[in-house]
Amino acid sequence: YLSAYKDIEQLAGALGTAGKVKNADERFVLAFLITKWSREFGFDPVEVAAVALTESEFNPKAVSPKNARGLMQIHAPTWPMDDYFNAEENIKKSMQILYMYRNSQPKSYLKRYYGDTGKGGDRYVRKIKGNYEKLAKTYKGAKAANYDRNPL
Repeated sequence: YLSAYKDIEQLAGALGTAGKVKNADERFVLAFLITKWSREFGFDPVEVAAVALTESEFNPKAVSPKNARGLMQIHAPTWPMDDYFNAEENIKKSMQILYMYRNSQPKSYLKRYYGDTGKGGDRYVRKIKGNYEKLAKTYKGAKAANYDRNPL
């Protein structure tokens, strides 16, 4: 448990520094939820945090012009759920979606999540990579995300 707590604590620090989440309690809760669900589905928590930073800047109440909602910007018409603004449910649903895409199309799962496998998807993946690097600088021991699965 101590190792998991340290991982969560380090990710919470990264969310505060690179992710600009000001409230310490909110940082810890988001770090816990991201770590919990990313590990459940076999993802690097820093990579998942980079997706959340890219999608909503860690705003669990975000709504896009295309009707994507919540922390991980789940597209409401495509992926129905009860409460898009519940951070845990939103993260869990996004992990299910990313897991499905990664298993069916491992080289383009992030682009599929974005909804564009062309140039727009390339820009999206580059933005995630940049956010990953920002978060990883603060998160000690972060391993490099396996971006070989989604080459640009």
